[in-house]
Amino acid sequence: MKTGDVNALLEFLRPLLPMPWERFMGEALYHPDLGYYARGKVRTGRKGDFFTNVSVGAMYGRLLALDLEQRWERLGRPARFTVVEQGANDGLLARDLLAAAAGAFREVLQYVIVEPFAALETLQREALKTVPSVRWYKSLATVPAWTGAHLSNELIDAFPVRRVVFRSDRWWECGVDWQNGTLAWCDLPLQGVPPQAAGSEGFITEVRNHDAPWLRDVLERMERGWVLAVDYGMEREAYYDDSRNEGTLRAYRNHSVSKDLLAAPGEQDLTAHVEWTTLREVVGSSASMQDQHRFLMAQAERLFAKGNLDAAARRQFMTLIHPEMMGRAFQVLEVEKT
Repeated sequence: MKTGDVNALLEFLRPLLPMPWERFMGEALYHPDLGYYARGKVRTGRKGDFFTNVSVGAMYGRLLALDLEQRWERLGRPARFTVVEQGANDGLLARDLLAAAAGAFREVLQYVIVEPFAALETLQREALKTVPSVRWYKSLATVPAWTGAHLSNELIDAFPVRRVVFRSDRWWECGVDWQNGTLAWCDLPLQGVPPQAAGSEGFITEVRNHDAPWLRDVLERMERGWVLAVDYGMEREAYYDDSRNEGTLRAYRNHSVSKDLLAAPGEQDLTAHVEWTTLREVVGSSASMQDQHRFLMAQAERLFAKGNLDAAARRQFMTLIHPEMMGRAFQVLEVEKT
């Protein structure tokens, strides 16, 4: 089977249908040979399918380097400070962050990328070929315990989710089947616990089963430090509000957003908003939430004190913090482990 060939992925999926949407999303994104992430294409920026904080420019990495240096100081300036990044895409965030780190902090900074896909690891190694202190692991489970930070940028929204619909006074699992020569939606018996929503006829939403176990796993493996998860989402009350009766699942391709989730599996990104309340409940008082505007503005004074900000850098900064651009679109979950 040819990697990235949508027809090959369909041929793989057809004998397995019908299947719950959660499995379909998992195969479409994470099939080891044919999934969206296994293809190794540039997914962000002008040549990709969508823009991220990283594709705005190097400013995002510069700001995170300042933030992480302060956290190193808060830990008492340990002799080794390790940053573990998941969802590193093409490696540009790591490149920008490491280029911005300086002085004593840079000397103790070690960078780890968790990357299960060989094609993406190749892109990352190319971007970081001149940068020392970077190591790669195939899974979080193989990363040695560390002190420092776990960093992710738009990782959680790509975890496979269950899709459910309230119909005829009960919840149904949204499934995918093969009908009349094409992929089509179908209703399957509910698997697992229904969502924490009242439900009205035809109400569609998602159930996120992978988020909480992932966060617990990260914290279990970390010795001391912080989890910094940057993503887009909302609290539970807003997530299950009656006005959001089609859920949050969307597909992205060539900078166009679509609700046609079954089109071209393996060729388009699939994403659903994060439901932050559940993640905060996992860790209790050790978690805090803020929008990206406030999170990055905390470093503004130090950034401008360092100078060397040309017009392009200032534009990048404003794009990242402006409430009508990325400043409110993204939130930051911060969890401390002491």
